[in-house]
Amino acid sequence: MLFSLGVFGQKDEALRKKNIVKAEDLFLRADYLKAFDLYTEILKYDTTHQEYNFRAGYCLFFINKTDTASVKFFNRSKDSVIESHFSLGRYIYSTEIHEGLLTHFYHFKTHNNEEMISNKDAVSCIDACEAALNEEANKLAFVVKNLGS
Repeated sequence: MLFSLGVFGQKDEALRKKNIVKAEDLFLRADYLKAFDLYTEILKYDTTHQEYNFRAGYCLFFINKTDTASVKFFNRSKDSVIESHFSLGRYIYSTEIHEGLLTHFYHFKTHNNEEMISNKDAVSCIDACEAALNEEANKLAFVVKNLGS
């Protein structure tokens, strides 16, 4: 009986490794739907793997930028995958503008090694967020008068 459990464990591990290679290939080719399916299978065996959590969230974000499910993956990976902060900021930016999202962009810019995302992109997002927040603050300063009849 112990022998059969060992064989199943080896088959599961071999399948997991095969899925990792396939998921990474799909991810690099931007086939995010298929890659996400494989990453969720991989994460069943190790829910805390930060790189796979980031990639699953990244896939979801690019499938549907307003899907809140991507946030849980980015939150699980933000301690070791710096791009998670950038992705959280982009998610928040795509849904609503508020001051909390700048925290993620600033954190990303400060700790970024520019392997995946350039600081130029982060600065662009920071500028857009700050401009939107300024516009939001200034909209109360305008008085609209009806000049008709």
